[in-house]
Parts: sequence; C-alpha cells; structure tokens
Amino acid sequence: MKRTSFFLLVGILIFSHFSQAFLVEENSNLVNDTTVNFVPSYFFKPDPTGKYISYTSTKDALFISNLESKKQVQVFGSFDPIFFPLPHQKNQLIATSENGISFFNFKNVQESEIDTKKIYNFTNPGIYQSIGILEKKSEKAFRFRMIYQVDYQDTTNNFNYDDFDYKMVNSKETITRVTSESKPVCKNYYISMAMISKNGKEVVAYNLVNKKSQVFEIGADNNCTIKEDLGLIAGKAAFSYDNQFIAYHSLSEFVYDKSGYVNIPGSEVVGNIFIYSRKTKKHYPLTKFSVGTAMYPEFLENGDVIFVYYDSSKGGNTEARFIRVKPNLPEKTVGKQK
Repeated sequence: MKRTSFFLLVGILIFSHFSQAFLVEENSNLVNDTTVNFVPSYFFKPDPTGKYISYTSTKDALFISNLESKKQVQVFGSFDPIFFPLPHQKNQLIATSENGISFFNFKNVQESEIDTKKIYNFTNPGIYQSIGILEKKSEKAFRFRMIYQVDYQDTTNNFNYDDFDYKMVNSKETITRVTSESKPVCKNYYISMAMISKNGKEVVAYNLVNKKSQVFEIGADNNCTIKEDLGLIAGKAAFSYDNQFIAYHSLSEFVYDKSGYVNIPGSEVVGNIFIYSRKTKKHYPLTKFSVGTAMYPEFLENGDVIFVYYDSSKGGNTEARFIRVKPNLPEKTVGKQK
C-alpha cells in the first residue's frame, strides 16, 4: 500500500510539473488547464467567474460552453458573442452580432438551444464589439457603453460607440439607447483592435500611425487622450476589473487573412501571454511556450487570467485548451474587483 501511494504521489508530482512547465513560475500559478473538444475560430470571452465561455466556432456559429460540465448551447448570431463585465452578479447578460447587435439574458440562453428572447436589438451595423459598465446603481439598473467596428475591412478609423441603460422592473428587462446617434471612438487618432475598459472610459488599441498599442481616454468631444504607451504591438488586449493591468498576447507572426478574419494559427506561430502594469510600467510574461499559440487573454473578477491555447504540433487537427492562471506579480493584488 505504501509503495502504491509512493508511485501515485510521484506520478502526481511529475504531471503537476509537466502541466506547469509552460508558465513563468515567478509571475503566475496554474489554476486549471481544460482540454475541450472544439476549436474557437476567433476570440472568446469568459463570464466574470470563468465558468462559462462564449466563442465563435465557424464564421456563422456561436456557442456558450460550460468549462466544468463541458455542456454547450448554440446561441443566436454570427459573430463575436460576449459576456457583460458584471462581476458578482447573478443576472448575467450577453451580446451577439447578426444584422446588428442583440442583447440577451444569459438565463434564457441556457434554457434553449437557439435563443430568440432578445431584450433589445441594436440595428446599427457593426461587429467586433466590447462592453464597459459606466455606472451601476444595482443589479437591476446600470448604464453600459459598447464600442463596435463599423467595417472590419476598413483600415482607417472606423470604431463607434453607443451608451445604453439596462433596467429590470418586476422581472421585465429593458435596454434603452441613451445616445441619440452613434459617436466615433477617438476621432483624432487612427486605431485598430480597440477594446474598451471594464469601466467604459478608456480603450486599448493599436495606433496605426506609430505602430504601437496605447491606452486612450475617451473624451466628451469624442477625441481621445493617450494615457499609456505600451511600446509594442499588444494583440487583443484586455483591461483588469480594477483598471490597473492590461493582459495581451504576443505572436511570432500575424494570423490575419486578406478578408480581415483571424486564421486559426498553425504550428509555426508561437504565442505567449503578458501582463502590463500601469503602476510600474513593466511587462510581465505569464507563459513561455516554445510551440503552440496562446491567445486572447481576459481577466476574471477575482484577478485570474484565462486564455486559449492552440496546439497544432501533433499533426492533423488543431487542439484547443483553456488555461487559467493566477498572476503572481510584485503588486500583491492583480486585477481583482474590489
């Protein structure tokens, strides 16, 4: 019995060491590593807890997956399903793109394969959206801001934003558009890959003029002010819930095709995950993959970071894993919602 226990313990230790070999140990600790039987064809978004993820499977099929039970449901739309950044909230919302942008209660999505119970459909054209919460009075009343790309094939500045009010009265949900017309995001800069902060007041985007990723504060006149210069190209960046950190991926080569879509990376593309601290102005690597592609990091409400890892090194079809890590940086609390 003792010998069996000894070999079992050794096996666990070897597996634990192998599973964490891709981490920069002084900067991150492994929380979980989940292999899934699907491969997201574009970026994904987790709910604030990290239990669920939304993703695009092909160019016209969207899904929500439970990473614990592995159960998933297909949802309405063709592009970019995302969860709202609403931490510690039971009443979660999601948004999807299909001839405009539609908003749903996540509870309704879980109860049907293809959900048609829209709270609101924003008919202005646009895809590739991200959402920040401008003001939250309660779980049943808050204002949010959504930015979206008007034309994904246009390399000039083509991001707009709109503000909306969400209310729930006697179990009836409504979303009302606050802005009378869509407003341009950072009309005084040429930007790409814009993602909004969790508080809806800033965007991190690629500056097409100086070829660097920067943080822009959205002004009342729709002009922007540069607040941070990351000094490099930060692919698909995400703000932490406390707005003090930015997670991003860095790739060995681009994975965009001529149509503007992102290809699933092949074995020749190596990707790793980094965190930028707005306090120390330092970049901290979380991973050290030498093969495979880590992409699309996102913060969770407790400060953890989750990302997808594409592995094409074994030949045949690409496999996908969702990896969750806890940053371990000089700053004691990373990205945690207060």
